[in-house]
Order: sequence, then C-alpha cells, then structure tokens
Amino acid sequence: MMLQWLNIELNPKHAEAHFNRGLLHKDAGKHHRAISDYNKALEIKPGYGRAVANRGYAYVLPLIPLLFVLLLG
Repeated sequence: MMLQWLNIELNPKHAEAHFNRGLLHKDAGKHHRAISDYNKALEIKPGYGRAVANRGYAYVLPLIPLLFVLLLG
C-alpha cells in the first residue's frame, strides 16, 4: 500500500494510482476512503469506467448485510 501513496505523492494527477489505492481501501473494508479515491480518479480522468464501476460497488457493498437482514429477517 505504501507504493500507492508514494506514487500519488510523486504524481498526484495519476488517475490509476488513485484508483489502485481505492482498490486497496475497498479490500481493507474502508469503503468511504475507497469512494474518495475513486472520486479523485474520476476528477482527474472523467469517464474512467473502472472507477465508476468500483465506486458504485463501494457504495453498495456495506449495505449487503442490511439487505440480508431485511429479506430474511
């Protein structure tokens, strides 16, 4: 993960670095931080499809346990 931070420090306009750090945050369960990184990637590179898709996933993923409770509850 340190390499992503270093990459962003060296080149803050690198959309893929923000996207990759977002993936690391998502995998760590830090969805709000992942969303922030995906938003930054989209700010730098509008229409970046992978960032759009993963941002949507990061919004929905924390809701899945709640959906199970509501549906099976």
